[in-house]
Amino acid sequence: MAFNEKIKSGIFVAVEAVLYIIFICMDLFTGCSSVAIKYFSIILCLIFSFCLLIKERRPDNVLVTTALAGTSVADLFLLVLNDHYLTGVSVFLIVQILYALRLIRFDRLHPYIVGARLLLPFMIIISLSFTTDLIAPLTAVTVLYYSNLLINAFEAWYIRKGHDRMFIFAVGLTLFACCDLCVGLHNMVDFGIDLPGAITKIGDYGMWIFYLPAIVLITLSQLRSIENE
Repeated sequence: MAFNEKIKSGIFVAVEAVLYIIFICMDLFTGCSSVAIKYFSIILCLIFSFCLLIKERRPDNVLVTTALAGTSVADLFLLVLNDHYLTGVSVFLIVQILYALRLIRFDRLHPYIVGARLLLPFMIIISLSFTTDLIAPLTAVTVLYYSNLLINAFEAWYIRKGHDRMFIFAVGLTLFACCDLCVGLHNMVDFGIDLPGAITKIGDYGMWIFYLPAIVLITLSQLRSIENE
């Protein structure tokens, strides 16, 4: 990695680490809202990604920067406005489609992966239909989004060999999936499921414990100079 790039990446990671520590401490020890700091940390990832795109306009960078822009839009609805959840999750679904396109660039399109993308959400929705009379649009989109996230994470781990960037991307997607698992725990009460307080707390605080590191790693996975090719 070029010395200049090391410095810029180091500064980016250091600033994100400081923001991370600040909002985690705010969430754990104060009653103050940390929304502004959290959203700024996501915007900072988009800015750094855009700088990498300006420096080198590769298709890989275009896809990740566009996905991070979508992430910023989704978080505007889900985090800042705390409203329009269907729109926010729909944007996150588009983000996962963009990440899927990135994965295709690293590896050929496997029939098994295509089949999983088509069948997994369909099977989940069919299963849910036996427990409820009607699948709400938000639930259906969430199933599509999360199933694609899981498949993206699996595929990234599958093709990580020989691609350092893909290894970082795989870790980022895995942390992303852990974040959304915590979101699911947080929202269980909406489905009439009462969880023990300790598990609910894990969901409440775990979301952002996993989320920002995930986005930072996905951003860093664009660095061409970390690739051993």
